[in-house]
Amino acid sequence: MVAVHGAVNSRLRIEVLGPVRALRDGRELALGPPLRQAVLATLALRANHPVYRDELIDAVWGEAAPASAANNLHIYISALRRELASGPGSDDEARILPVGRSGYLLRLAPEQLDVTEFEEHLSRARSRFGDGEPAAAVGELDAALALWRGTPLAKISGPLADAQRPRLAERRLTALEDRAEAMLSLDRPGDADLVAELTALTDEHPLRERLRALLMRALHRDGRRAEALLVYRTARRLLVAELGIEPGPQLREVHRAILTEGEPPAPVPGASQPWPAVVPRQLPPPIRHFAGRAAELKELDELLGAAAGGAVAVPAIRGSAGIGKTTLAVLWAHRVADRFPDGQLYVNLRGFEATEAPMPATEAVRGFLDALGVRPERIPAGAGAQLGLYRSLLAERRVLVVLDNARDAEHVRPILPGAPGCLTVVTSRDALTSLVAREGAYPITLDTLRPDESLDLLVRRLGPERVAADPGAATGIVRVCAGLPLALSIVSARAGDHRRFPLGALAAELGRGLDALDGGDTASDARSVFSWSYRLLDPAAARLFRLLGLHPGPDAGILAAASLAGTAPERLRPVLAELTRASLLTEHRPGRYTAHELLRSYAAELADRHDEPAARRQALCRVLDHYTHTAHAAARLLYPAREALRPPPPGPGTVTTPLAGHGAALAWFTTEHPVLLAALTRASDEHAWHLAAALSAFDERRCHWQEWATVQSVGLSAAGRSGDLRRQAYSWRSLGRAHGELLRHDVALTHLRRALAIYRDLGDPVGQADTHLSLARVFDTLSRYRPALDHSHEACTLYRSAHHLTGQARSLNSIGWFSALLGEYASALPHCERALALQQRLGEWSGQAATWDTVGYIRQQLGQHAEAVDCYRHAVDLYHHLGDPYGEADVLTHLGDSARAAGDHDAAEAVWRRAFGLLDELGHRDAESVRSRLTGLDRAVSPS
Repeated sequence: MVAVHGAVNSRLRIEVLGPVRALRDGRELALGPPLRQAVLATLALRANHPVYRDELIDAVWGEAAPASAANNLHIYISALRRELASGPGSDDEARILPVGRSGYLLRLAPEQLDVTEFEEHLSRARSRFGDGEPAAAVGELDAALALWRGTPLAKISGPLADAQRPRLAERRLTALEDRAEAMLSLDRPGDADLVAELTALTDEHPLRERLRALLMRALHRDGRRAEALLVYRTARRLLVAELGIEPGPQLREVHRAILTEGEPPAPVPGASQPWPAVVPRQLPPPIRHFAGRAAELKELDELLGAAAGGAVAVPAIRGSAGIGKTTLAVLWAHRVADRFPDGQLYVNLRGFEATEAPMPATEAVRGFLDALGVRPERIPAGAGAQLGLYRSLLAERRVLVVLDNARDAEHVRPILPGAPGCLTVVTSRDALTSLVAREGAYPITLDTLRPDESLDLLVRRLGPERVAADPGAATGIVRVCAGLPLALSIVSARAGDHRRFPLGALAAELGRGLDALDGGDTASDARSVFSWSYRLLDPAAARLFRLLGLHPGPDAGILAAASLAGTAPERLRPVLAELTRASLLTEHRPGRYTAHELLRSYAAELADRHDEPAARRQALCRVLDHYTHTAHAAARLLYPAREALRPPPPGPGTVTTPLAGHGAALAWFTTEHPVLLAALTRASDEHAWHLAAALSAFDERRCHWQEWATVQSVGLSAAGRSGDLRRQAYSWRSLGRAHGELLRHDVALTHLRRALAIYRDLGDPVGQADTHLSLARVFDTLSRYRPALDHSHEACTLYRSAHHLTGQARSLNSIGWFSALLGEYASALPHCERALALQQRLGEWSGQAATWDTVGYIRQQLGQHAEAVDCYRHAVDLYHHLGDPYGEADVLTHLGDSARAAGDHDAAEAVWRRAFGLLDELGHRDAESVRSRLTGLDRAVSPS
């Protein structure tokens, strides 16, 4: 999400109170077709708040969104950024309409958007009127109304425009009423223009009682008493005929005053009370023990400020079952209840219940009318009339409404108050995307609690002494409950019922899985609570949810999910969207889906219950094929010259990830790393060996030496069970290399010699040569350069016999390196030059980087410092391009050595600091060596 900060170019202005337009320095900009204007209007009406891509699509196209909507949106955004910029190529493009990973955001100051200016004028008008300055209030209202240029959002269509047009029109009508109220408070004789204006408005809105009351007062002030009384009779006849109700107290009071020749009351704008002043207090009690959610509470507080400024604020709290949506909504509502003096309304809409159907909106409205003190005989029979009465009652009041447990946006849309000053909090397991897009609701998505927040909740529920008595058990409870407040509450309740039980015993019970999270009724049984969402899914979504319980690792990409389901990715996207809307999955990064551990356990249970064993095996095999084949391709891109045994062809329905180059391969490994490690534990021997072989490339590139050794042990066991000698040799060699980097030299040499023996028995010269180079690397770390050189010569001979050009080049560079370390520079340089010529011909970039480093070292030892620097810079550039931080840092260290030898301490310090930063980030042992170099400089500068 993009934060709002810094100055905005104040010459830009956007207007929506009429046809949508944007101006810079008074010059209207070309906004293009209506759909592009609709995108801008959506961003403007949510100015300074992020708007997510799906919300924009729903706001602009709704259910009619074409398959190309996402691509079209990207095109529209790009065009708007260019048009809103102050000039071609201006940096204003990014500042005015920044694009973040999770959404788009339009930065606007209040004076840059007409609707914001309009609301500020209204707020100041009411303040002035309340201070007894009606003339000043009229001035503010005139300024507000002057901003209107016609029908708001004219000439654009779509769900957002259709929803916002009536809301904005209602705001204008309220402003006109407030202006009439202020005009009637001025000490002036009758105003014929005001009468004419109110007459026209009343004709347009015949059931609006406040307008009728204002017209009656204006006529009475103008000496037209009979006409004023006729207005009342007309209003009463219409209200009875259309709604089945009598006029409200305000209209009756004006009528009574005129009949008795008294002065009709002059209520303050925003303070009219058309019904008895019943103040509902319907909030359920807040939960006693609460932890975490500081960021969400802050967001809610900020929305409260927006509501206080006159905006219609609708926080939409969404999240999975048991995540704490109701708890947060009720707690915050109690905290701010004093800001809503006209009451607080609450209803559980039963959108997700085990035994009851969702509550119809009409039933909720009827309950609210009772709570607001409307007598039964005054409640109209029709649902539409009841809704109109409900909204009329909330108009000009400050009421907090909590609509809890909504099924979806359509469930709550009819119940939303239309007037400003009220604040409605909605909670739902549904994503409520259309509510965000059309009504401008502000999404607040709840995630699981962090471990420290979960522990805090346990401490609050059980007491610090009990938790401190067995911190290990408490940590275990937190881990198994996966940050789900419902699970923590169930465990805490059981601990409270059995105060003599040690926490360790309760933690052990959690080993039973979801069976241990049954609080005794459907509302406190995790499995039951999850089922309320699952049973609403379409069959395809239900199947995918179950299969995701088989998926290894914490999250999955679209292609992995498609492989799991055996479905084409384009057909799977709407299914994933349904699971996300139901809060059974979370798209925590673009295209990456996850669920907390308890939901995954529930999904796995469902798969065991509903899917045949063969179907489950096939699904797991497909997703393991996906990871195995993509990992193999990624490893080949990182080290294209290496030996690699291709996995068997993937099964039907498997989708692999296309990778465009080594950068994409490294990014894929980084993203999928935790999934691949988890996959090893679920894989067959075939999959396990290939995954381990592929992971060795990433572990080596990122210097994960211990993980490399652990993973290769898994691969070696799989190879041993398969009886495949070539795989065993590969695993022994890879495991030996890992132990060599861990400086476990004896173990490394033993493993490598075993690999060498198998390769000899197999008659594999390339495998033998690779192993000789690995042995040379171990002897290098032992500073035993003569045997290292001997192994390099052996490798070169074997590569040459196999006509393996890439291997020949690597071994020639190795010969050059160890010859140089032995001081044999005259023979070292020709070997490196031959290696470099071969590598450049083959396009072998990694080998070139290593050889340039060796040549740089030789030049440095020969005192040719300028030439050495050039060689090192070639190597640094190549390693940086390849995304090899250790190789880059190693050469930077040598470059610093060369600079220091030439007496350039400033240059030495600069490159050593770069090398230290890279090595420190990798956690590599060589970081200390570079630190020592920095400390040893004449100025004794240590790294920061």
